[in-house]
Amino acid sequence: MKYLLLLAIIVFVVWGLRKVRLRGRAMHPAPRPPERMVRCEVCGVNVPVSESLLVNGRRYCSAAHRDQAARSTRD
Repeated sequence: MKYLLLLAIIVFVVWGLRKVRLRGRAMHPAPRPPERMVRCEVCGVNVPVSESLLVNGRRYCSAAHRDQAARSTRD
């Protein structure tokens, strides 16, 4: 009976340690790699290329600046 109790304690400790290790990995996700930055044609703010809007070879930080540039070229 004492061997069965000892085995149960060992299994419980191993299970708990494994759970703590897995939780630690989930709390610290892998960092994202650096991304190239581009300059907005209207305001000059640098934004990541994935967040910028590309229109006719020009990059903008937002739809408002894209529209502002389109209006200024029409005038």
